[in-house]
Amino acid sequence: MEFGDDCSGFKGYAKLLKEKYPTAHFYHFWGKYFHDFTSDTANLKQMLADSPCVLLYGQPYQEFPNKFLKLEEIESSPNESVYKILATTAEEAVTAYLVSKRAAARQHYKDAYIFALKAQSLGFPNIDEYILQLKTLLQQNQVR
Repeated sequence: MEFGDDCSGFKGYAKLLKEKYPTAHFYHFWGKYFHDFTSDTANLKQMLADSPCVLLYGQPYQEFPNKFLKLEEIESSPNESVYKILATTAEEAVTAYLVSKRAAARQHYKDAYIFALKAQSLGFPNIDEYILQLKTLLQQNQVR
């Protein structure tokens, strides 16, 4: 339900789903970040701090690259696997932030925004104001 609601661009059921499943989070395969029903991103470091066990379900290592997350495989079959997230790498958060800054300097605000969200979801500190600035620039330039 989340995938269809999110990909349709409507998010008509987001609030209801968030109320019903308040701790549910999802991995955005294309953007490589985590989010919940109502927000663009979720802070993975906070998720790991709040829960002793965060599990991922998906295709074996194609969706969850090793350099992005430190994982423990719990169960696997040829088409699907379950992993426990052990940690996220700080290096990836810094890299996403730097890529975002470079894109912003080139006035590629959509790319900058996507990478800033990725950096935020990986736990990059004090990035909220920067994300708001990018969102404003996107709106001013009418880029979505």
